[in-house]
Amino acid sequence: MARTRLLGKKYRYEDVPMTSKEFRSVNHLRDGIVTALKYAAYSPASAIDRMLWPAIENAQILRKTYGVSTDVARKV
Repeated sequence: MARTRLLGKKYRYEDVPMTSKEFRSVNHLRDGIVTALKYAAYSPASAIDRMLWPAIENAQILRKTYGVSTDVARKV
């Protein structure tokens, strides 16, 4: 959103940051606090999103805007 609104650039698939797992794999890192800090420095928005997600989820549940999907299947 910041890229498109502030910079006026279109968002492309290549702009999606790596996941933590991909970041560790590409950089040959093991799990740990130092690796977590390196990932937070690489993608601060992802780190903030993960920290705030429980609060956002609870707010959505209370406001009844939490996404729920229901699948119905039948045997053919």
